[in-house]
Amino acid sequence: KDFQAAVGVVAAGGGAVTRIAHGDGFHTTPRWLDRDHLTLQRESPDVKVREVLVADAAGTDVRLLARDEDPKFWSLDFLGAEPLPSPDGRYVAFVSETDGWDHVYVVLAGGGRPRQVTRGRFEVTGLAWSPDGRRLAFDANRSGNPGDRELMVADIAGTEESVVTVAGGRGTNTRALWDPAGKRLLFQHTDPQT
Repeated sequence: KDFQAAVGVVAAGGGAVTRIAHGDGFHTTPRWLDRDHLTLQRESPDVKVREVLVADAAGTDVRLLARDEDPKFWSLDFLGAEPLPSPDGRYVAFVSETDGWDHVYVVLAGGGRPRQVTRGRFEVTGLAWSPDGRRLAFDANRSGNPGDRELMVADIAGTEESVVTVAGGRGTNTRALWDPAGKRLLFQHTDPQT
């Protein structure tokens, strides 16, 4: 029998486990969207299809938000590509290689067409939502050198989408975390001297 991974919900005080999103494959990376819903991803047993899902905590309603299909295999398992709901529960962000590069996409939690946030010959990882759910921080290797990573912020909720570099230069800038007020970012920097 093929190996499978499942997602379940249980009361904090114990009790019966409710299995979420039945079906074949690997159900992973659950995160609360709001008090009654969660996001997760499902990979097919042959690892060629990845789906971004929203499910209710009762396990009775599962909705597809996005689907990636690769003729060889879904290869972003360990690169922070999993769905990440915004703190306000309005959006779900994820990394997809739909255009051949690992880019940021967002989709409304209620459904709709995923919107590509970043474009170009570079790849992103390390998504982090601002506390108000309006901006998304991530790191990208835009310099042409895969070892150099810039810290970037995208305005998701604005009338015009904008993506700006907030920390760049030589070295890697990764693992962004927002302060509780959403005014500053904490991140890790490494270069040959530091």
